[in-house]
Amino acid sequence: MRAQLLLELVNVALSRHELDEAEDRLVQLITYLRNTSVGPPARPTSSESEHGSAETTLWSEFAPMICLLAGSLAQAQLRPRRASASYRAAINLAEGDLNHVATSLAARAADLAARIGLAADSEEAYMSSASAPTSMSNGTCGETQKGPTTTTLEQDEECWPALTPPSSSEVEDLVAALSKHSTAALQAVGHVIVACAETSSAPSQLPSSSSSADISKTKNHLKIALELCTSAHDNALRVEVLALMSALYMYTAPAHAHLILRRAKELAKELGASGLGAWIVQQLIGTFHL
Repeated sequence: MRAQLLLELVNVALSRHELDEAEDRLVQLITYLRNTSVGPPARPTSSESEHGSAETTLWSEFAPMICLLAGSLAQAQLRPRRASASYRAAINLAEGDLNHVATSLAARAADLAARIGLAADSEEAYMSSASAPTSMSNGTCGETQKGPTTTTLEQDEECWPALTPPSSSEVEDLVAALSKHSTAALQAVGHVIVACAETSSAPSQLPSSSSSADISKTKNHLKIALELCTSAHDNALRVEVLALMSALYMYTAPAHAHLILRRAKELAKELGASGLGAWIVQQLIGTFHL
């Protein structure tokens, strides 16, 4: 019960972009599991599965989700390499475990999204936006410390393998897996992944030079994603889809893009998503001078 509560508190802090709070709760969760379990242990043996092993089960139950959340935290800190390493750890830990199918799919989608984002822009440009000091590193891989400088974060980031753009087969395999999943939110994520992959496949093109067919396909994927997350009452995903849709309408239908951003801003405020809300306000000011 305590571990589940700490897990939810990490989720809430991340959704509100309260990164120090998210890190604190994540450290508390890991410490609690380490003190409760002998480990981190390996997967349970057949004998342990038969008779039950409270210690093994406790760590195994939370380890994939911990890695997924650690990846989300690193990505929010603009550390894509560490984020990708955490996502892949979550995938490996969840492999073959039917209780963690959703976690595995979410980690695969998050890793792919991070790599798509870097494929659309240089890693240097991505990292240059990390202007504020954050946490989770002291310059040595795997060690943590509160409040390092941006330079320290960059040094830690170099400890992790460089990211490579996803192949079309990777995107297709993930989308196929997501479409088979019963969760509407994960199906929506699949459509967002396809839309982003199609948009980033030609990063040098301006919207005005892109074919109308490609733009229509991307809009259709985002429209389906919006319908799915709306039906699932997933407002956190809904606001992100709206933010993506606004970019597509910015050049062809600015008035519509303005309405979409306004709605996204309202949802972000309701959710307390300060990071995304700040981005939306920046878009409104920069594009519409509001």
